[in-house]
Amino acid sequence: MGTEMVRYRTLPSLIFLTLGLFGPLFLGLLIQLMLPSFLQTHDILLGVCISIPALFIILGFYSLLTIRVVELRDESIAFPYLFLPFRKEYPLDELVSSTKDVRKMVDNYGSKVYTYRSAVFSFSNGQKVIIGGVGAKDFKQLVKAISLSRWKYGQVPVKRLSLKQYLFDNIGGLFWTIFFLIMTTGLAIGIFGR
Repeated sequence: MGTEMVRYRTLPSLIFLTLGLFGPLFLGLLIQLMLPSFLQTHDILLGVCISIPALFIILGFYSLLTIRVVELRDESIAFPYLFLPFRKEYPLDELVSSTKDVRKMVDNYGSKVYTYRSAVFSFSNGQKVIIGGVGAKDFKQLVKAISLSRWKYGQVPVKRLSLKQYLFDNIGGLFWTIFFLIMTTGLAIGIFGR
C-alpha cells in the first residue's frame, strides 16, 4: 500500500496554516514586548499575562503539527499529517462513504460568524476519519478522483486546484492571513525598530 502513486492530494486549509504559523509568531512578539516590564517589576499579573500567550503558542504549534490532508492512491486512501511522518491508510475498497460536513456558527443575533468545513470518511469496519478544513472545490475534486479510481479509471488524471482556485476556496483564510501578516509585521517593526 505504501509505494503506490498518489492520484490526488488535498491542500490544507489556509486558516489552519495561518493560525498555526502567524499565531505563535504574533504571540511571541507580544511576550517580547511585555517581558522587560515583567523582569523589572516581577508583577504577578504581568506574569499571568505572559503565561497565557505562551500557552496559546504551544497550542498554535500543536495545531500546526496536527494538520492532516487526504491522499488518494491507486488502491488506498491515506490520511497523513502535513508536517509529521505519521499516517493512517485504508484500502480504497473499504471506503463506504465520503461526505462533507458544514457547520455554521452563529452569534446571538443570528448572523453567521464562521463556517467550519470537514470531510468525513466512513469505512466498512465502522471507523470514521474526520479531516478538518477541506475546501469545497478540493473536496469535489477528491470525490471525483475517488469515483474514477473505484471504476478503475485511475489512469485518468484528476485536475489539481490552481493557486487561484485554492485561494478562492479559502477566501476567509486569505483575509485572516493578510490581517495577521499586517499585525505581526507592525508589531515586529514596533519592537525591533526602536
